[in-house]
Amino acid sequence: MDRQRTPVSRENPRPARRRRWIWYVGGAVALAVAVPVAGAAWFVARFNPNDYAPQIITAVQQATGRQLSIGGPIKLQLSLTPTLTASTLSLSNPQGFADPSLLTLDQVQAQIALLPLLHHQVNILRLVLVGPKLYLERDAKGQADWNFAPAASAPATPAETAPAPNGKRPRYKVALQAVELRNGQIILRGPGSSPRM
Repeated sequence: MDRQRTPVSRENPRPARRRRWIWYVGGAVALAVAVPVAGAAWFVARFNPNDYAPQIITAVQQATGRQLSIGGPIKLQLSLTPTLTASTLSLSNPQGFADPSLLTLDQVQAQIALLPLLHHQVNILRLVLVGPKLYLERDAKGQADWNFAPAASAPATPAETAPAPNGKRPRYKVALQAVELRNGQIILRGPGSSPRM
């Protein structure tokens, strides 16, 4: 009596296993990329740059002895490379100079890398200065307005003592890769020029 033989499949199971491993590895790689990007996007979405404006103004004043003014709100445009935009900025001159400002800017745009923010690193990919006007002059005593002196130590102001948002004051390392100037001007004035009204 002939026994009925069950046909043996000659298909090699290894390709199917390989396909599974490719899916597993691909999924792991996608997850490894997606999680940091999502975390950075969540951080940027909750980040309000205007909360840090007083600290920026205080830091500039301590470093240069000049007053920084920001005329409008700082805006954040969300994308894979977020962009911060500030309008109508000026850096003051000491009294006695013809122009009240050493530098004025119509707008500043800073394009920032997303992922380094998770490690408290501000990597500015491109800094665009729109409409900068630099007023170089000497006063009646021959002092130049481009000579900076750090501000003398003074009692802490509320802007300095106020804690950063959420009660934390993280320290960020800042790196700048490229600077672009658009429609810039340099104005030279001789000593004893009359103040600009």
